[in-house]
Amino acid sequence: QKLTADIETQNDYPTISADKKTIYFSSDRNKQSRIWRVDADGKNPLQITFGEDESHLFPQISPDGKWLYFIIKSGRNSTIGRKSLQENSVQELTGKTNYTAGNFLTLSPNGKMLAFQNINYQTKSEAESPQFQMAFLSTDNPQNVELKDITAWQQRIEWSSDSNFFEYVTGNVKQSSITRQSVSNATQPEKI
Repeated sequence: QKLTADIETQNDYPTISADKKTIYFSSDRNKQSRIWRVDADGKNPLQITFGEDESHLFPQISPDGKWLYFIIKSGRNSTIGRKSLQENSVQELTGKTNYTAGNFLTLSPNGKMLAFQNINYQTKSEAESPQFQMAFLSTDNPQNVELKDITAWQQRIEWSSDSNFFEYVTGNVKQSSITRQSVSNATQPEKI
């Protein structure tokens, strides 16, 4: 079922709330990309984020439904925003730091960690797969960030259901595999 109308808008990066009642997504229906929400049946669209001269992308909703995380892009700069859905206030979690969010944002199933590609890192291209730097940011303490270099074919990760591991695709167009890595570095990366 189509949940958004075809009115020359870009609607991207949908994510569904833990209770499966609400879908959050980025949309440029008001010229700049903002976060919107819609009921799971496609009714009651509502703009959630606002701002000027910036785009809001990759929404992620906390398991308790209280927080909305997203990437704020303005020109060549980007940061991670956190909006309280109860108090309607926005806080930037990453200001002027050594890492800049880009290309995706994903929240761990337990809601305690955000992962994103650090685009400040110089990507190392190898014969088969380039190397990227992933940043893992604590939602409880945003100053607590772990950076991990991974060699991956795609610039994104998926979380394990217990939030202790993340998986990513290694290889190339002809041959690829999935690698699992511990968030805490408790074990070495392994192909699964």
